[in-house]
Amino acid sequence: MTNLTTIPDVGEVIMQNNKDRVPLYQLLAQKFQEYAVHKDSDNEVQETLNVNNDIEELVYQYMPAGNGVDYGTRIDLDFSDETLLIFNAQFHHYDNDGNPGDWTSHTITVSPARSLVKDIEVSVTGEDRDEVIFYLYNLFYDALMTKVAV
Repeated sequence: MTNLTTIPDVGEVIMQNNKDRVPLYQLLAQKFQEYAVHKDSDNEVQETLNVNNDIEELVYQYMPAGNGVDYGTRIDLDFSDETLLIFNAQFHHYDNDGNPGDWTSHTITVSPARSLVKDIEVSVTGEDRDEVIFYLYNLFYDALMTKVAV
């Protein structure tokens, strides 16, 4: 008699692996919700700092750095909250010969979608040199939709 090992269904494995994962934007919003609770309490200064560090670490790990966003992405901790995420980035442009050129500054704003079809609205402002706005939109949208562990 042959002993057969049951192989789990691939779909079940994927669902199990994604069970404790959410899109990055949702985890950042949850962290800002925690931040709001702790910042109003004098007794929880350390917890506020911990949440602040968690937010900055998530941005450092998952948001664009490189590919023209050479100084990485910064989150505006003063103006972001659980309903609005504001990021700042500078883009390093190159000329047609591949030589380094000027920098442009950009603000990326993330808000809840106004439609049930989409999860979030992403807006990129700043100078649209070399159609960089479209590029940054896609770069940031993809990063924000990345599934991360809770």
